[in-house]
Amino acid sequence: MTIAWNTHYYLALWTILGLIGTPGPMAYPDDDPVIIEATRSKGYIQCSRWTLNQLRTSVMHPDELRYPDRHGLAGIVNESSKVWRVRAAARNYMLPTLPLEVYSVMQMECLEHDGCGDMLFMLPYHEAMHTTDVRAFNAGTSKQLQCILLNTIDKADITCYRDIEYANQTIVQREPNCNGCHPAVYRLTLDSVVPRGGVVNIRVEHLLGKPYAPLQPGLSLDEQQRVVFVVTTLMVAPYHVELQRTRFSFSEDSRVQLSTAHNYARLHEIEENVFVTGPFENVELLSTGETMAIEFDFHDSMEFIPQVHKRIRVPVWPGWYYYNVQEEYIVYNDSSKLKGHFSVDKLIRNEQDLSTNSRANHVAYMEAIFPEEAMKLRYYDVNGNISRMYLSEDIVVPKYKTVDIIPRYPLLGGWKAVFTLDYCLPQSHNVDTYTAHMDTKGQSAIWRHLQAAARWILAYVKGNVITLQVPFYPAIYYMYVQELVVQIVLPPGARVEIVEVPKMATFTRENITKRVVGVCIEVETVKVQALRLAVHDMERYLKEYIKVKYTLGMLWVARVVASAVVHVAAGYVVVMAWNRYTRVNNNKL
Repeated sequence: MTIAWNTHYYLALWTILGLIGTPGPMAYPDDDPVIIEATRSKGYIQCSRWTLNQLRTSVMHPDELRYPDRHGLAGIVNESSKVWRVRAAARNYMLPTLPLEVYSVMQMECLEHDGCGDMLFMLPYHEAMHTTDVRAFNAGTSKQLQCILLNTIDKADITCYRDIEYANQTIVQREPNCNGCHPAVYRLTLDSVVPRGGVVNIRVEHLLGKPYAPLQPGLSLDEQQRVVFVVTTLMVAPYHVELQRTRFSFSEDSRVQLSTAHNYARLHEIEENVFVTGPFENVELLSTGETMAIEFDFHDSMEFIPQVHKRIRVPVWPGWYYYNVQEEYIVYNDSSKLKGHFSVDKLIRNEQDLSTNSRANHVAYMEAIFPEEAMKLRYYDVNGNISRMYLSEDIVVPKYKTVDIIPRYPLLGGWKAVFTLDYCLPQSHNVDTYTAHMDTKGQSAIWRHLQAAARWILAYVKGNVITLQVPFYPAIYYMYVQELVVQIVLPPGARVEIVEVPKMATFTRENITKRVVGVCIEVETVKVQALRLAVHDMERYLKEYIKVKYTLGMLWVARVVASAVVHVAAGYVVVMAWNRYTRVNNNKL
């Protein structure tokens, strides 16, 4: 009889597990693999110049529709070109910073009878494709101006890529005949209207995330790395420019060498490690000049982040005061590939020795910052847990702890690393009529959980609005990020009311399906996406947040309880039926 009852139990358990395990939609499908493109911005400069020439023809001759104008740029530029004239303009590239800091200064004269209230600022595609953090200021009042991108920076087709060719330090021209490299056009709104004939000085700052390309296809361990930076000889402007020049400021002696197809483009060293090209007079609108390549020594690695996925999961049970954050990184080192034999120990020793040149083509460690309240930090890759993560004594910003991340192997030139940072942050943010985290010092664990349960039930019943505020930028703060995706997974029954994201990001709301006790539960998620990210200073890094306001519902709880009751009842019926069947058979025997 004992054996029969054990069979009953196993049969009931099998039935319940069968009901619960009915196939359903996957909650978290695998992401599409990311393919890192080896093409760099210097391969699109010819296409960029060609497209600008077509746009210039469309602006000056509206009847000739050569430019595929999806955003109406020709009309916008044509209208604005009659309003302003640039008396003087200058570009300043702060080499060899990474990301590269660029400053543009323009002295603008208003030509409009009723005054001028806004202006245009343009970047050619080979810079726009990795430009971030564009900011404009009125140099006279030091006030920051509103800066709005008027068109999307679409990815150019790979057929538009044409690498530059050198011949005796002269660039060989190759027109790609491709119109896919559209410029970025920004509208700058002034802090006050400039009267006709009035002059205003404008300063525009931006960062270039991937400005350099390595010259050597292979680099030995003790060889100096050299890179090339490609620009146009003229600063692109939608206005007539009376006088302009370009300045290249190097922080150290870098053995600078110039290649260009422009007869008048020469680098003049006006002071130590500061070079100037120009001046160029009476430059027409949308003129690019020729291609100019500057070669120099580069004493650092060129790692960047092609993609990072940041997943934030808010717990269902309020007694758990922390939410989980997972940051999945792909880090690529764009330096010259290392040739010949090497040892890991020698690479690490050279990394610590500032006098060696081999530091430039590999990454021995990475740096990340976390709030002081962050806990349960984990660092792992597809092969498992990695324990080489150390708390640093350096303080990048107050109230943040700095962590040194040691990859499984040094990241050589042309290598990539795929890993995950996992940590927890407290839910101690702004909450409307509902507190997700309270001061619990001196309270027992049981009492804290009872209080949390009471607040949780009250929030469900009253439909209170809960505000969740999470950091926007990833923990690795200093690298250029091509694409950032933040996915916030809310608790079951949550309904999003309001989503606030930084101005450089966009968001969508999606539903995913999870199975709880055999019931398909719709879980609402918020997906935030941003392209081309880098920060000028840490103050902005700390201020950017994603804010989600949502309410809670209890219908899913009733469905789960009902499903559990049905499963238990079904198991009980199966057990009783089997028990009766065995009794009847035993009586017959």
